Amino acid sequence: MLPQFSSVKDILRNAQRRFYALDMSRSDIVPGLPTDANLVHLDTSEAVTDGAAAAIASTYRRSDDCISSGLSDDGTPLITFAPLLKGRTLPLPDILTRLLPACANGLASPVEIEFACDIQPGLGHDQLFQVLQLRRSWSKT
Repeated sequence: MLPQFSSVKDILRNAQRRFYALDMSRSDIVPGLPTDANLVHLDTSEAVTDGAAAAIASTYRRSDDCISSGLSDDGTPLITFAPLLKGRTLPLPDILTRLLPACANGLASPVEIEFACDIQPGLGHDQLFQVLQLRRSWSKT
């Protein structure tokens, strides 16, 4: 359930349309120079075209005013993270459900986890989940 997206109208209004990405084809970036030298600002349609967004995209079909998880040719792509949040590409909900309590127990405190996923489109590929940073959460819950 995605409470922040309660209706098709809300999803269309709030869905991500542009994103920042690292240009991995650039090998001329020198560490220590401007940190955004290989940062590009792209339209979501570009991520859909090369398949990179398959794990996080949904499709809006105007004909029936419906949004479905995943990509299809009969509609407009939207970045909703639904396939990832539903565990279809990577079992992210299961990973976080197990990882958060284990980390909180280890630090004896609520925690915040920063992570990255390397998701390869298509079936039969290993998907990679990596913890980048773990810290105590100081928010009151």
